Formats: sequence, C-alpha cells, structure tokens
Amino acid sequence: MEVSSTSTLTDTLRAGGCILLGATEGPNGSPFWVPGSFDSFTVQATVDGEGAWDELIETNNSLEADVDVEDPSELVPNLCYLKPVTATSTESWEYPAAKAVDGNFGTRWSSAFSDPQTITVDLLDIYTLDVIALAWETAYSSEYKLRISLDGDNWTLLVHETEADGGNDLFYPAVDARYIQVEGIERATEWGHSLWEIQAYGELSMSQQELDAAVEINVVPNPSSGSLKVLGVDTNETVTVSVSDLSGRLVTTQRIQGGQPFELPSSVQSAGYHVVRVQAREGDVTRLIYFER
Repeated sequence: MEVSSTSTLTDTLRAGGCILLGATEGPNGSPFWVPGSFDSFTVQATVDGEGAWDELIETNNSLEADVDVEDPSELVPNLCYLKPVTATSTESWEYPAAKAVDGNFGTRWSSAFSDPQTITVDLLDIYTLDVIALAWETAYSSEYKLRISLDGDNWTLLVHETEADGGNDLFYPAVDARYIQVEGIERATEWGHSLWEIQAYGELSMSQQELDAAVEINVVPNPSSGSLKVLGVDTNETVTVSVSDLSGRLVTTQRIQGGQPFELPSSVQSAGYHVVRVQAREGDVTRLIYFER
C-alpha cells in the first residue's frame, strides 16, 4: 500500500465501513481498506516505494502497524460524549467547552490565559464511575482538582494534583456521580488550561427519568418563544434557572420565584436548542429546550 508522506495510521479502528488511510494507492488500486471481519491486522504503509524521490535518508519510508478492528456493539461507551458541558471561559470561539466531549482528539477546549478556570460535564444520568480520563494538551494544568457531584451543588473532591505533568491522566474512583468537574488552578504555560478530551466510563445507577419522577419538576413549553414556566415547585420557593447553548457557553442564569415565568434575554436572537437547568429545593433537572427566536 502506497500512502502520502502526511498519512497516519490509527491504532484502533471501528469496523462496518471503509477505512481511509490517506493512501494514493491501496489494495486493488483503491485508497480505501474495508476490513472483512472484527480481527487484528498488520498494515504496512510505504512512501516513495520505487525510490523516485531523492532523500537524505532512504531507509525510513516504510511503517508497519498493528490494527485492531473492533465490534462497535461491544465497545464501552464514553459517558461524556456529546453531553452538556460548561466552562468559566474559552480562549476563542475555536476552542469551546464542547470540544472536550466531542470524541475527537484533534479538537480541544482551551480557557482564557488566567487562573483559575473550570470545566464541568453533566452526564444527565447518575452513573457508578469506574474510570475518569483526562487528555491534556500541551497547555496543561500543573495544579488542578477533579471533583464529582450528584446534584451540581454539593461537590466531592476526588483528586488534587499539585505537580501534574500533562499527558493522559487516569483515575479509578468507583463513585456515583452525575457531574464531573475539572478546576485548573495553575497553568503550566503562558497559555490557558486546555483539554483534548474528558472521558468517563461506568454503569448506569439512576436514569434521568427516575430522577425526574422523584423530583416532579418540569419546564414548559417546548418549543418556546423565550418564556418558560417551571412546574412542580412551591410558589414561595426561589429557584435558579441556567441556560447554556450546545457549545457549552452559559447564556444566562436567573433566580425566579416559583410560579413566575422565566424570560430568555432579548439579546439571545438566534433560534435553536439550549440546555436549561433548574436547581430547586426538590432537586435538579435538565431539559433540552428549543427556543424559537
């Protein structure tokens, strides 16, 4: 198989479709390789196989890699994948909090160039977490705290790293949690706090439907023109309503009296889905609401 000089091989591939290796020529003249089974394969890639280019070093033009093609139905899902996520800041629109849970190790969240900074993932359901993984970019946190929470208000400290060195950090907490929070306390570089990915693995403990049934709070209507009502709370109670867009950017946080309507600020002009979180004495609920603006 002949490939371009910029091609790379992926160690783990998902079967069920074509795999593009960036090849100019592959099996049967095609740049695509279609695995025929879930198995382990050895793939060899060659650059300038016929020696047509003059190079300083001619003996490093071949790369061999072992590739595992796995059955997607047997893969353990990353619980953070595409879940609601918020951060205290972003470096720019190119590095929003959502990039830390998009499953792509080529994209990242990066904070403003100041300390401290926090990123929080809402798993929506409660899970017993066996593994939490943090993949740091070069601009990592030399000191940080890892916390979890069941309700988003009361937090349990799992880890306080004071001499972190970046790279990939793995933790095995065996705790029930709905929220995962990373607080970057001190930056290792002049840049921000930056994560390629936050991942979590575990078993479902209590679903959102079970949580909602216990709390009996709802948010209506959906879709909405910008006005919402929170049902299931006492009229004398003050609740907190937070709205974030799907990139994880916090749009607004308001405290309203039970029975009073919540109004989306007029500054929010674009229509689309938003994550609405209600924090009340009875519990904490999250809804995906479409605003027609």
